[in-house]
Amino acid sequence: MSEPMVVLPDGRIIDDCKWMLRNFVEFDAYVGYDHASRVLPSDMITDEHIRLINSVMMARSSRSAWKGFVRKPLPELAQIPPDADLIDGSAADLYTAMQALQSLVWRISSEKWLTDMAASKVLYLLRPKFVAISDSYVRTCLGLPSTEIWPGPNKGDECATRMLAVEKAMRELGDHNRDSLQELYEFTNSLPPVIPSKGPFRGKSVPVVLSKLRVLDILLWMEVAIHGPKPHQRWSARYHQEVRNQ
Repeated sequence: MSEPMVVLPDGRIIDDCKWMLRNFVEFDAYVGYDHASRVLPSDMITDEHIRLINSVMMARSSRSAWKGFVRKPLPELAQIPPDADLIDGSAADLYTAMQALQSLVWRISSEKWLTDMAASKVLYLLRPKFVAISDSYVRTCLGLPSTEIWPGPNKGDECATRMLAVEKAMRELGDHNRDSLQELYEFTNSLPPVIPSKGPFRGKSVPVVLSKLRVLDILLWMEVAIHGPKPHQRWSARYHQEVRNQ
């Protein structure tokens, strides 16, 4: 059976997907970000969510800017079911969730220093099947504008619009790669538990549990990290040593 691939909107192909997923899970943010969030509340933003995006995901998001949202009621979040699934959910089921997410991202990113990038990295931890991560690597692969959004009276509107565009593009990408994504999702969630050698989970057996949406996000991030115009030094070196030089 051939290796599953992901075809991007511009026709480019992401291959070596299983290598990317396995290595990301074992050596990058999975344990400290995805797994660590499972012990946190899913109905509110906490200080620990902000710490995770800054320490593990290196978001450099202002903690003071989040103070109006930490441990505060988020009525928009309550309109997004915990099991809302951007990839497999029906359009009718997701309509209200999409509107609620757009509204919540608008409110968060209207705050000084916060954008859809920071909002999505936090909200993903609360709704991992539904909220796509809106960073420059993902937007590059999706063919969406990656220019910086500057502070101003329209910042919230611009960030919310961009977030919704990422959501729609990721849903379309999942739909166009449905069979490959299903195979890659099953592969990823059948990986053996990770046993970290350092950090708060050191020596513990950490099971691998990732949504289809997160599987896609990891592949887009890794694609740019390895093959982008400014490759990530560590990941590019590992890839060429272990895959291309075989």
